[in-house]
Amino acid sequence: MRRVTQGLQAFLALTALLSCQTSPEPHNQFKEETTASIPGGAGPKVFEVRPPYNQKFLDQTATELENPFYNREDLSRASVQNWVHYFAGKNRERFARFLKNGAPYRKMIEATLKKHGLPQELYYLPLIESGYRIQARSRASAVGPWQFMRSTGKRFGLTINAYVDERRDPVRATIAAATYLKRLYKVFGSWPLALSAYNAGESRVMNAILNYGTRDFWSLCAKKALPRETRSYFPKLLAAINIGHNYHQYDIPYNITQATPKTYYKLHVPSPIKIREVAKIIGTSASALSQWNPHILRGLTPPGKKTYHLWSPIEPNRIQHKKLTMLNRIPLRKLRPSGSDVYYVKKGDSLSVIARKFATNIRTLKSLNHIRGTRIQVGQKLNVPTYGRQKNKYTQTKHYRVRAGDNLYQIAKKFNTSVGRIKRINNIASNRIYAGQLLRM
Repeated sequence: MRRVTQGLQAFLALTALLSCQTSPEPHNQFKEETTASIPGGAGPKVFEVRPPYNQKFLDQTATELENPFYNREDLSRASVQNWVHYFAGKNRERFARFLKNGAPYRKMIEATLKKHGLPQELYYLPLIESGYRIQARSRASAVGPWQFMRSTGKRFGLTINAYVDERRDPVRATIAAATYLKRLYKVFGSWPLALSAYNAGESRVMNAILNYGTRDFWSLCAKKALPRETRSYFPKLLAAINIGHNYHQYDIPYNITQATPKTYYKLHVPSPIKIREVAKIIGTSASALSQWNPHILRGLTPPGKKTYHLWSPIEPNRIQHKKLTMLNRIPLRKLRPSGSDVYYVKKGDSLSVIARKFATNIRTLKSLNHIRGTRIQVGQKLNVPTYGRQKNKYTQTKHYRVRAGDNLYQIAKKFNTSVGRIKRINNIASNRIYAGQLLRM
């Protein structure tokens, strides 16, 4: 019993180093544009936390473990060479495209990594995650160059709502990723393990360490203690680093001298304000300003905030002071909602939750819906404000109210979907439904 208690105490002590005690959602690799899995290997195992075989290794603190990012001999490992052949072989053109995609952000990202005391090699992490596609979205809904899940992004300070998704902001997302990676390294004490946790989640890697009694990544891989995708993750990154540093040697059609780095200047503006109005005042085009701010989803800075800072391609010192003053004098009447959409209340919703989703406030919701108190019911139809032409993603979902005699198969056929999908998006465990029930389709 004492051995069990020691193991659990060690687990809690290590995980307490993170800012949040809850484990993040698994950080899935980008599936659509990057790479396929290497054939071979067994599927992932699920392990329970139990006492480690060797208690001493848990007594080492992360600060005592000063492992290098990687050893030279690691590059000759078969798992790394498999990825080298993959990237530098038939996927040579794709790898070159990834390098070109990342080139404009390299200066900014390496400066951010240096500021956080992190290895410069981590610049290649978004390359294997998203191919440096800013608008990338994985099948698991990880978004942006660093492929943050929604919960993990919010956990590290990124704003994600109907009007802005800062996972697509190269600057803010890089700062969040640097903060996350730094904390993971403090917990696990080695970069192979920290990056494995970035891919699979802290608890998954911690369980593997506790089950097999070793902190050595390659030993855990040999024992298949980690999921197959995670076992390939660090070797894949090493291959990308190796090729990126020696792209001429691998005949990659890329010329680093042709890359033009982007410089980001912070521009404080009142909010909400339209991107095209800001562009007109500071003397640039709306499309140029939008390219520097791909996280602005609807051409408008988020409502519900008094100010917001955009990224500008023009240095503030080159913008006339009177133009900057004009930004603060835009009449508020131009910033009022342009219309409303319909939203159906879901289980767990409250007025404050809905207000955050639509970047508004409770007073506006109550006014639009003539609500005196704060009580709302599941299935209740609410009007929510819109500030642009684009429909909100939360209001685009179709709903169907179950009628007497309905079953999931009939409803799925009617909406050209599957029973499994209906059950999944409505959190239904069985096939039982009842008349009057509101289903999301």
